[in-house]
Amino acid sequence: MTRTRKFDQDQVVKYDANVRFFSLYGTENFTRRYNLLNNSLLEYTVEPNLVANDHLVYSFTSLGPRERAPLVLVFVNNDPFLIVRSLERTIDVNHFGKITIEDRVTLENNGAALTGPYHFVPQIRGKASTGWLYTHLPASAENVEFFDDLGNCSETRVYNYGTYKTLKFKTRYPLLGGWKTTYNLRYDVPTYEYLFVLGDFFKLQMRAVDYVINDKVVENAVVRVFLPEGSRVDNVALPPQIGLMGEELGCLGSLCVYGRPIVVLNGTDLFDNYVQNLEIEYFLRPLFLLKAPILITAYLEVGFVAVLGALRYFTHL
Repeated sequence: MTRTRKFDQDQVVKYDANVRFFSLYGTENFTRRYNLLNNSLLEYTVEPNLVANDHLVYSFTSLGPRERAPLVLVFVNNDPFLIVRSLERTIDVNHFGKITIEDRVTLENNGAALTGPYHFVPQIRGKASTGWLYTHLPASAENVEFFDDLGNCSETRVYNYGTYKTLKFKTRYPLLGGWKTTYNLRYDVPTYEYLFVLGDFFKLQMRAVDYVINDKVVENAVVRVFLPEGSRVDNVALPPQIGLMGEELGCLGSLCVYGRPIVVLNGTDLFDNYVQNLEIEYFLRPLFLLKAPILITAYLEVGFVAVLGALRYFTHL
């Protein structure tokens, strides 16, 4: 791939491969076809048997074991080369109806870096830049919010397909080569779909990393699972791609006194289709479920008394 390019130039890509069939055994007949965009091919190093506008065909007979023949294809590809540089996922486990999930995503166009001037004309999208992007959500996802550090981004659409929902969105600005952006995606899912009761124990079962951008690798992911205050983690079962960094104490929101247990997970080079469910079993006494209603009642009572005291004080001035 070219390292840099101008705004109006095409993005040129080089593909290296072994055009022959590499096997421990001999092969009588072998055909390999490379599909390309129309009229995008610029160069090739091995003469093909067939050249068309949108594909190349190589045919071989009587191949020996472990045969190699280096092939280089140079062609134009103006698709953005997107990669998820980092994913910070927060899972807020709540026993009162909803589990809140928030993904903070840093997305980068890893294609040829843009040099020189550029412009954004709605009718003319820059070559190798992003347009509409897609991610998938659970079918039961509610209260979907998409925003970045500057606030709400209004160009979003949610489509319900029955078994899942698709979020169609645009970043605040198109990502040209070498550019990156950070955005947040937050939504709620019903607790009963992911949390199961085992006596005084509870089991959380859900995906550690869900869909981010279709068919894009997640270079680095950190997942924090906030359990209810007073919980004691009993067992953590993780898929092979995810590792356990440890446990912490912290707060998420105002209804927190001593700190909530946080299970911290991490993973590198993740593909959403290969990530499986995590399972966290924890112990929680039923009396701790009353803490949140008691705190809310106490806050309201203190506020009510403070208002009455202030009114009484100012009426006697």
